[in-house]
Amino acid sequence: MSIPTETFAAFIGVDWSDKKHDIALQAADSTAVELSVVAHTPETIHAWVAQLGQRFEAHKVALCTDQKQGALIYALCQYDCIVLVPVNPQTVAK
Repeated sequence: MSIPTETFAAFIGVDWSDKKHDIALQAADSTAVELSVVAHTPETIHAWVAQLGQRFEAHKVALCTDQKQGALIYALCQYDCIVLVPVNPQTVAK
């Protein structure tokens, strides 16, 4: 399935760990990549997603993460502004 990139306000990659999430974000209208870290707590993840919603005015963002990280994917499924793009763990390892 191919998703037209112009439908997203931003593209986000998340490198998951049990204590924190490393995030790379690129707004669709920019070439700059913003790096940040979010703690691995439901409250922090919720606050981060709320900031995304405000920044991108509830437009959809594409978020890629390792598909074996079911807990993170499950937590992010509740947000309408996030389109999850799970990536095969073998692809991530390469």
